[in-house]
Amino acid sequence: MRLRLRLLYIFFKSLFIKKKSSVLDDTILKLMVFPNDVDIKYVTNDRYLSFMDLGRIFFIFSYTNILLMIRKKWIPVATNIFIQYRYPLKLFQTFNLSTRIVWWDHKHFYLTQKFEKNNRVLCSAIVCATFMSEKGLVPTSDILQAMNKEAIRPEKPDFIETFQNNHPPHKI
Repeated sequence: MRLRLRLLYIFFKSLFIKKKSSVLDDTILKLMVFPNDVDIKYVTNDRYLSFMDLGRIFFIFSYTNILLMIRKKWIPVATNIFIQYRYPLKLFQTFNLSTRIVWWDHKHFYLTQKFEKNNRVLCSAIVCATFMSEKGLVPTSDILQAMNKEAIRPEKPDFIETFQNNHPPHKI
């Protein structure tokens, strides 16, 4: 995580937001491209992944008490990512990063993350993520219980099946 100041900003911001009621709700993080995010004119590919890390952390902060996760020593880990770049992010451009859980099984959460500006999708991704502890993988049921969220798992989207079989989906 190279974006420590932004992480600190997200932590403090999360202290003042109302916790989301459903884990199926989107979280939207507003960000801006700074000079250290670009090569010459455009955001570097690796920075998109760092922004996505921030989006997932903000998502977690929006649903649960982070102190509980720290106490249990649960660490969120992205295990697989498929990303589609459509339009570049430019220096000093503002954008929204939306993060949403679309499905889960007994050990993984599947999320979509989208970079958007003026209702235009600039970049989108599917992320398979889990939580690890000192004892290993934390079941998704334990995470949902710790979040105090009762959620009915949605039907599995077709693109998740394709993603799980290690074939990139045509469209996210």
